[in-house]
Amino acid sequence: MCLSKVERIYKGTSRKVRKGYKIFRCYDERLVSLFSTIGQVLPEDLWLDERDYRVLFDLDKLEIADGTSYPVGWHILVSREDAIDLAFSIRFGKGWDEDCSLVVSEVYCKGLLAKGVENNRAVEVYRYIKISENAVWTAS
Repeated sequence: MCLSKVERIYKGTSRKVRKGYKIFRCYDERLVSLFSTIGQVLPEDLWLDERDYRVLFDLDKLEIADGTSYPVGWHILVSREDAIDLAFSIRFGKGWDEDCSLVVSEVYCKGLLAKGVENNRAVEVYRYIKISENAVWTAS
């Protein structure tokens, strides 16, 4: 997923920890990035640098339709309700054929890179996340 609108770019150097929500695929209780083609298992309760789990290895920035570019990073939904709503629409929407569950998990984030809008929802892009063991929603 990519931002459809970039509202602000940051340096990514802030160590302030914030909370947000991320959607994961879940296989046998192991979390995997929703859009990763690599299928790397993401450990919980460890700080994860997006550069170690990047799908687009050769890109440091993504460009959106209006020509604005923003740094590659973890896309984190600001609102719990938006995260659950989006996960529900993906899981039960047309075309989903994966044999896995979707999980919305609380994540801790630092290294803010950008703020914007994705799927009409507020999203922040971070360099680092730590996945909490607290799943807030699951759909099989």
